[in-house]
Amino acid sequence: MDDKERERLYAVEVEARKRARLSDVETSKEAAAPSKKDLCWACLLMHYESPDGLMDEELGDHHPDNRESYRRRGSDLRLLKWTEWLMDADGKPVKRRTLAGGKARVSIITTLGARIASYPGEEANRD
Repeated sequence: MDDKERERLYAVEVEARKRARLSDVETSKEAAAPSKKDLCWACLLMHYESPDGLMDEELGDHHPDNRESYRRRGSDLRLLKWTEWLMDADGKPVKRRTLAGGKARVSIITTLGARIASYPGEEANRD
């Protein structure tokens, strides 16, 4: 992994949504919220284990207690070029039916995303 790829890995430093009470002191709020970087890492690993791709909604299905935070990481992964939209043979986005009955696009892991997800020890060294 070169420096540019490592820089992308750590570019996801924006603070995650807080899961603490407004009356909590700042240190408690920070401890209660998983970092956006940790959420992106978990979502990347979900994509790594899902060769048929995932809808953003499916990222949240694995973590119902923090569903929205995981679901929102789909766009972060695409921005980092760790995932991309799955396209059919005609170049149109592949869509699947959502739980609500609508349709949503499917993302698949990119070569870059797979390299980062499979990099030995990267999860432990991401800070």
